Amino acid sequence: MKSFDCTAHSKKYLTVIRCDVETSRNRPQMLHMVAKIIQPISKIFISTGVYFKHRQRLTFVYGTTFEYCEFISRNESRPSNPVAALVYNYAKHNFPQVLVPCPVFGIFNISNLSLDENMIPPFVTPGGYYASQRFHDKRNETILKYETEFYINVKRFQCKGTPYEISKLHYCQLETFRNGTQVIGVLLEIMNNLHKVYATGGLYIQYFRARTQLLATTLEYCQHNKYKKPIENAATKFALDYAQQHIPQILVDCPVKTGYMFNITGVRIDDTLIPAFVLPGSYYVELRVYNKRNQTVYHGFAEVDIK
Repeated sequence: MKSFDCTAHSKKYLTVIRCDVETSRNRPQMLHMVAKIIQPISKIFISTGVYFKHRQRLTFVYGTTFEYCEFISRNESRPSNPVAALVYNYAKHNFPQVLVPCPVFGIFNISNLSLDENMIPPFVTPGGYYASQRFHDKRNETILKYETEFYINVKRFQCKGTPYEISKLHYCQLETFRNGTQVIGVLLEIMNNLHKVYATGGLYIQYFRARTQLLATTLEYCQHNKYKKPIENAATKFALDYAQQHIPQILVDCPVKTGYMFNITGVRIDDTLIPAFVLPGSYYVELRVYNKRNQTVYHGFAEVDIK
């Protein structure tokens, strides 16, 4: 989760004690929202909106406004508003302690709520979402409003097939810091002169265990680097342009000599790494570099959620 913010509240009705997301290494994020309602509320309206997000564009998915006290007191009102029923059932399953009888009063405590895959409704497909929920009275005065959104996340990054035959991998790691920032690093030493360097890469859409190829290419880098001919293969051109923009330190002159160190450390994972044509979803990326004898120089993959 990129953010969770209580963006507005009425001091006449309540005091917000805590409203944040706690991010720690090697465990799910934890949501904390604690508020004290200091004035009994006999009518409280809930306005909910969920949007599919791609960069700065929001596409409406579903939403509704309903009066909570009437909803819980009249069973027949539930089927008439399926989105209200969805919101109610989701709260009942994940944080039932907030579903209190009216008038609403006292402490509302949602602490240490683990934000894991069990929190995802079954109908939500992979992708990025923005959601907001606003509680207001019959005069439309805001009691509390909160907003949340999700972001790109590298689920897994791994260098495979080690030890390599003609190179030495010193470092290969994905670090996730407490504030949610992720950084990738690879440190690779060349052990034999390379006069020809082949690279095969692919980008795949991933849904559970199924993968659909989106982009793939194989190129001989040294020949291209020597002659600088126009590139006809669109996937190859994209791969080289992407490397030039984001990791130019790997584009070195040939031959690549023994002892040369490829230092790709401190690469921060953020929105600028997302190609313009890539929509929100789950992706698998793989790259293998090898010589003319098919001996591996480097082989790695990443599983990425763009949200």
